[in-house]
Amino acid sequence: MPHRLPTRAATMAAAAAAFTVAGATQSRAQITTIGNLEYSTSLSSLPSNSDVSTVYLGTSSTSGLVSNATITEGTGSEAATISFSGTSGIYNGNVKGVAAAPYTPSGVQTTNFFAAEPKGAVTISYASQQQYFGMLWGSVDTYNTLSFYNGSSLVGQLTGSNVKTNANGDQGANGSYFVNINFSGVTYNSVVAQASSPAFEFGLISASQTQQVIVAPAPLGLPGATPAGLAVLAAGAGLRFWRRAAPGIARPAA
Repeated sequence: MPHRLPTRAATMAAAAAAFTVAGATQSRAQITTIGNLEYSTSLSSLPSNSDVSTVYLGTSSTSGLVSNATITEGTGSEAATISFSGTSGIYNGNVKGVAAAPYTPSGVQTTNFFAAEPKGAVTISYASQQQYFGMLWGSVDTYNTLSFYNGSSLVGQLTGSNVKTNANGDQGANGSYFVNINFSGVTYNSVVAQASSPAFEFGLISASQTQQVIVAPAPLGLPGATPAGLAVLAAGAGLRFWRRAAPGIARPAA
């Protein structure tokens, strides 16, 4: 039976924008258009309000693959099912040639994260149509692909090259990005993360049925002022998550 991860969200407002991606850097947004989507990798943060559901995977003492059991989060129209194929799953720590934890201002992420491995995928299926998706995209590689579907129709797709110029799998401070995506004119109800080589790692994921405000970068010296800085801001600055861990995942202290 799938394991259920209840979620909670906090406060901000909805906005109208095209399919927009924003990574956590400090410069002004530079919008690029590809077909009917627009993206930017120069804004920061995951929005947090009552319309946004955020999944946090907890911690584990196990290094490597922690679980590949199907999990669910939310209920009713907010429900989502997260499934894995191949050797994709929930991972912890760094395993050479397999997976590398996303980076945060305090160093390598010590909590669990998703990893899509070659010949497999991480698939997130929502019970209702969504207009926003956010994630911590770790060690961005050119061979990372994030695809959005409405039913069987592909409505948007990004690769690591869209998120970072010269994406090379940097496992340090310059390789992980919080990515925010707003959809306009289309909606999605499933997300598929794939990689042709090890691996496509990503941390927190957020979704909403409404478009979201993408917050400007934090000033220097504050949490969020580095490429992966919002890992600290989102997880440690008053935003708390309801969560129940999948098998083998220890529940963090509240």
